[in-house]
Amino acid sequence: YGSDRGRVTDEVALRAGLEEAEMVFVDRILMSFNTSISLTAFNQLKSFFCRHHWKRIARDFREQIQQAQKAGDSEHMQGLVEKFSKLKQGFADKGLI
Repeated sequence: YGSDRGRVTDEVALRAGLEEAEMVFVDRILMSFNTSISLTAFNQLKSFFCRHHWKRIARDFREQIQQAQKAGDSEHMQGLVEKFSKLKQGFADKGLI
């Protein structure tokens, strides 16, 4: 019973940190191997998703900043730069980028 409780806790932690599309992907992987995942493995998987999505997030911000710059909307551009900087710092603080 004790080891089952650990697995349930790991699975709750896993699901709490993922978006819906990511959860579907992880469920597919777990079902194909018919196994539970440890918290360590979950953290590694979560780090992979963050690094992978970071590239997309950075690209999207860059495109939005360029659009604001072309439109001459310096206030919006500054807001985007500030949001991006905070997000980047959060990712860096967690060692994800």
